[in-house]
Amino acid sequence: MHPRLAPLAAAIVQRAKALLSYGESGPRLAAAVRAADATFAIYEKATLPEAFAQAHELAHAGDAVLLSPAFPSYD
Repeated sequence: MHPRLAPLAAAIVQRAKALLSYGESGPRLAAAVRAADATFAIYEKATLPEAFAQAHELAHAGDAVLLSPAFPSYD
């Protein structure tokens, strides 16, 4: 895991219900979150539309869905 991802992973585990990752950087972020909490809900998707569809399934009334690359992503 890249050491700079540890604070982001910790914040995700503390404040989010799940992580939906995709694209070139998705596996690195998913690995960082798994290292922070092996039981945290992580959904790795191939594309943004797939991640969005999963978010739509998971979200309930009153939930917020944050769509953010969190760091540079070139795909």
